Amino acid sequence: MVDVTVSGVVRAPPSEVFAFLADLGNWPRWQSDMQTATLV
Repeated sequence: MVDVTVSGVVRAPPSEVFAFLADLGNWPRWQSDMQTATLV
């Protein structure tokens, strides 16, 4: 099993980061292996 850890600094308020990540339409923008996301 491979364990990879990555970290970084996000220069935005937590509320904006949460709103971005909670929006299903943004998932392909930060999940590199996802091409599209559709809410059913």
